[in-house]
Amino acid sequence: MAQPALKEEKDITKSQKSKKKFQLPNVLVMMLLIMLFACALTYLIPAGEFETDESGVALPGTYYSIDQTPVNPIDALNLVLVGGIQSSTIVVILLFMGRFFGAIFMLNSIPNVINYLVYRFKKAGANALVLGLFSLMGLIGFFIGGDMMIVFVTLGVILTKQLKLDPITALAVTFLPLFLGFSVGPSGMALIGQMISTDIPLFSGYGMRTIIFLIFIVITAIYVMWYVKRVAKDSSKSFMNNDEWLKELDEDTAESNKTVKKITWQDVAVLLIMIAAPMVLAFGNTVLNWADTLGNGTFVTLFFIAFVLCYLLKRKTMNEMVESFTSNYRKCDFNSG
Repeated sequence: MAQPALKEEKDITKSQKSKKKFQLPNVLVMMLLIMLFACALTYLIPAGEFETDESGVALPGTYYSIDQTPVNPIDALNLVLVGGIQSSTIVVILLFMGRFFGAIFMLNSIPNVINYLVYRFKKAGANALVLGLFSLMGLIGFFIGGDMMIVFVTLGVILTKQLKLDPITALAVTFLPLFLGFSVGPSGMALIGQMISTDIPLFSGYGMRTIIFLIFIVITAIYVMWYVKRVAKDSSKSFMNNDEWLKELDEDTAESNKTVKKITWQDVAVLLIMIAAPMVLAFGNTVLNWADTLGNGTFVTLFFIAFVLCYLLKRKTMNEMVESFTSNYRKCDFNSG
């Protein structure tokens, strides 16, 4: 009797192993693998360069081959520090914006509004709220773009937690449309067009870029809505490689998942300020040329003003404002990781 039981146990274990999902490696491991792959490409892709004019702009038709300068993995690791120094502007912007966003979220206005919308539109289902946030993030990415916009992922995290959706959905409704818009928008990736063909004017093809953006955003939205419906109906169909997110949802306190049936005008005003800030930034960068004259500092300045306005609306003191900005270091700066 013992042998059949032992055999049956082994068969169950074997079956469980065969059904085990493929798990993605840690992000840091993936970054290391990508770096090693890039090193390998330096040995395979022919090297070359363009001649440039006095201002450093590449001249079309002047490409010529040069000696190969491959990068070995040890040299690549030595360049990590150099890359960090060169990216210091983005890192500092992310640190400041992460603090500003974290402090504004501590006012609980945005979570309250999201909880209210979940309660108010519960009959419409998760798709209506997800589609609204997805569309807003796509527009922000199209007109502004940039790595610093990753701080908006926090909105997706709050919304998806209230709707009992997985972390993939949080990225799908914020990070995905932000960088989808950025990839075809005139705000940043237009510079790549100049690298490929130097005679293309900056910000050219605005109409065509808009058409491409609309096509991409509609196709992506359809897929995201399908995934949201899939997970909302059956959480086991999530693409997450574990169920830790479900455990975290179960461990959330009643306060964080409370039903909000009424909100104040200050809560609405705080949310509108957060929506208006990137729109003002987009207008300033594209119409008033802030990016050329003032640089990336406009990101910090504009969101600092938004931060101050939000705290004044909520009738907070100067000390409370400063303490909220400097407290909860890990919570507010997670976006810079």
